Amino acid sequence: MRSLIFIFLIFVSFSAYNQTIEAKKISSASFKEYYSIDKSTNLKCGKYLKLDKKTKDTLISGEYKNDQRIGVWKYFSSENKLWMGYNFDKKLFELMPEEISKIDSFWVQNGNTFAFKKVDTPPVYLGSKKEIEKIISANFILPTEVIMQQKWGASIATFIVDKNGKMKDFHGDVVTSKEVLRLMETVFKLIDGDWLPAIMDGKPVDSQIALVYDIMPVEANFLFKDKPTAITFHYRYDKIKEPKRSVGFEIREIRRDM
Repeated sequence: MRSLIFIFLIFVSFSAYNQTIEAKKISSASFKEYYSIDKSTNLKCGKYLKLDKKTKDTLISGEYKNDQRIGVWKYFSSENKLWMGYNFDKKLFELMPEEISKIDSFWVQNGNTFAFKKVDTPPVYLGSKKEIEKIISANFILPTEVIMQQKWGASIATFIVDKNGKMKDFHGDVVTSKEVLRLMETVFKLIDGDWLPAIMDGKPVDSQIALVYDIMPVEANFLFKDKPTAITFHYRYDKIKEPKRSVGFEIREIRRDM
């Protein structure tokens, strides 16, 4: 990880001499991103790095040309081990995680609706391992109405990853409160734009994914089980004590099967 940062800093320093290149650093609640843009076109170019803000571990490394990903992009686990690799030139996986490769069926568009069918590959979020977990956790605040009005339970929303890898059509199907729905909409916007579409019979297709927030008091069982077509977030809180993130906090990574 440190070697990657060192190489990137050398690149940035060298780029500083090129007046058409501008180094950029973007910081969010959980991540730091480093890249450059060509000031004449305002397009991303050159090396890209995404780091864990707390541990400074490398999460994603790759390269841009004219705002397009090129070559092999590498996605790492929290243990700083290579988790997934995708070749954007060849449009194929160099390394596919087992939890993704074993998924052989998904909810895909079938006329005006969605049907559970066999697929070559499911929709894949192009991020580090457990990246969506971190995004959900960083943007979750237990709504007071969940405690005061006992509006706990499973809230379910759905969205579509279309054949171009774009997210659309977010819809709250069953929600316990407006505040929970707002939190889910925030996450939907934050994970937009970094997907590979589902592939069926060698062709990209629209697919539907569920986003589930299962929020329960500490003495109760969760209502929603992990399924391959759902991104499931489990959270327990204490109805008597002031809720804290450390109490019964569980998150599940991408699972898929509504």
